[in-house]
Amino acid sequence: MTKKADEGIMKAKPIAAKKAKEPVSAAQKVFFLTYGCTFNAADTDALKEAAKKEFGLAGKESDADVIVMNTCSVKDSTQEKILFKARRLGSQGKKLVITGCLAQVSPEIIENAVPRASIVGVWSNAKIVDAIEIALAGKKIIQTRKTLVLPFNVAVDRIFARAQISRGCLGNCTYCSTKLARGRLESFQQDEIVAAVGSAVARGAKEIQLTSQDTACYGFDFEGNGNGQRENLATLVERICAIPGRFRVRIGMGKPEHFWKIRKELARVICSTDKVYRFLHIPVQSGSDAVLMAMGRRYAAKDYAELVQFFHEEIPDLTVETDVIVGFPTETQKDFEATLDLVERTRPQITNISKYSARPKTVAAGMKQVDRKTINARSTKMNALCRKIALEENGKMAGKKYDVLVTEKAKGFFSARTPNYKTVLLQGGAIGSFITARTTGYGQCYLKGRVAEK
Repeated sequence: MTKKADEGIMKAKPIAAKKAKEPVSAAQKVFFLTYGCTFNAADTDALKEAAKKEFGLAGKESDADVIVMNTCSVKDSTQEKILFKARRLGSQGKKLVITGCLAQVSPEIIENAVPRASIVGVWSNAKIVDAIEIALAGKKIIQTRKTLVLPFNVAVDRIFARAQISRGCLGNCTYCSTKLARGRLESFQQDEIVAAVGSAVARGAKEIQLTSQDTACYGFDFEGNGNGQRENLATLVERICAIPGRFRVRIGMGKPEHFWKIRKELARVICSTDKVYRFLHIPVQSGSDAVLMAMGRRYAAKDYAELVQFFHEEIPDLTVETDVIVGFPTETQKDFEATLDLVERTRPQITNISKYSARPKTVAAGMKQVDRKTINARSTKMNALCRKIALEENGKMAGKKYDVLVTEKAKGFFSARTPNYKTVLLQGGAIGSFITARTTGYGQCYLKGRVAEK
């Protein structure tokens, strides 16, 4: 979309908004579709809070007068999934409002796919009610300029509470479009976060999911509090754990170089309580220093290995999750083998493997690309190794007792989480309850268990 076209739509916006500002009935319903990470799901929580003041919330697509799609821009495959869904909904005559990272970074891609859809970027999502009203009036709005963002919000979704602790990051990864959407780090105030989490616990939340583009650098943008002490992720988690009640905190993804700065304090906090899952998501992306440099990552492979070793030594029964990109531009076979070696040595219990795909407007998109056949072959080999490691690591947990939190029911099983965030499938249980379970079997992504005798 050209700047001229964008300005033309923006000039028309006040007229459309004025016509749409007729009384809106709560009988008109909105359905939300969310793609991407926990942070995006937390954004949807805030969007729903704003929307339900004016509209009803539909339980399914077919009952909705407007569908809001909260999008993700991390992977090409996710983008294609979103666009396919948007085109199908558009062909069915559904009124669409599309927001989220893809709407912020590449509104022209969305407009080409579904010309009638309204588009609201993440930096103007406080306009969601206006956008819905305009869509109901049969018109459209495109707003990606920084105007007004929805206020901090922690909603309770069944027993889960997603708590955004900051937005944006301190990195400049050459492959990442999320930085283009979310910008530089902005940490939220600890008092606000702790109060909101306390309210969520009082309303029945049992799993608090701390989320950000990089949780590990939380507070690095603060000048310091009144007594000169720095606030960081460790101090935030410690304050949350002081909230009365029984619940567990899941710490979201953080970059290695930032976890390193707070490693000792964070390990102490995690080990001092049973309210924090012994789980850390630390994305390494590559085991090759040359590739890490090309990616714009600010650590070496040995730094990641030392960090993981430190956390395993300090936090018993820790689960480490990591992310790996295969086929990044400049990745040679030797680079790929270095990543295989690093994964084999550090043995992450959970590994998310992504086939590199160029994202629009990123630096890496202009680099010489690895051919898809090579990427597919490397992905297959990496997947085989990671499945093997995951199965072996889960096997170490078989036959043991754990205090688990029952989180949901699906496909005839109750799903529960161990203290180190592994999934246990049980035949019975009550959602939101803590019970003692003994593991009886395992697979690559789960453990099987039964309620243990008292």
